[in-house]
Amino acid sequence: MKSGIRARVLAISVLCGLAFWVVDAVVDALYFYGDESLEELAITDVPAFELYYRLSFLALFLAGGYLIGLYLERTRKSQNLFRNIFQRTIPLCITDLERRIIMANDGYDSIFGPRTASLTYCYDSRPRAELPHRPVPHRQDSGRGCAPHLRDNEEDGRGR
Repeated sequence: MKSGIRARVLAISVLCGLAFWVVDAVVDALYFYGDESLEELAITDVPAFELYYRLSFLALFLAGGYLIGLYLERTRKSQNLFRNIFQRTIPLCITDLERRIIMANDGYDSIFGPRTASLTYCYDSRPRAELPHRPVPHRQDSGRGCAPHLRDNEEDGRGR
């Protein structure tokens, strides 16, 4: 999203603030100020308390719109950066904490072959990889969520 998204979000927030202004004026004209017209309550003769109240809400809408626009702009930039990095020919795969492949780019697939249901871990696609080169689960996993061949082997005394 270019800087236009921030302008659009700000425009929407201004419209929402003005809509609040009009709705508040209508409610005031119907229920609280029976002797004054809607035009007076909305534009020409706004009571001081109502003016403060409406301007405060308009400022809140503007601040919220600015922050939302900034958030959307930064989110789009980070998505584009991720997409540009991930679409390179360097083999990349993203795994979860249990080392299952979540995403892999075309470079990964071209070198290690396409993934199938049996190739769920990033090191399963490299059968010649030695055990020390395979990822070790986090200490917090303590072997529960990792692949069976990475768990502590109590029978022969070998650990990870």
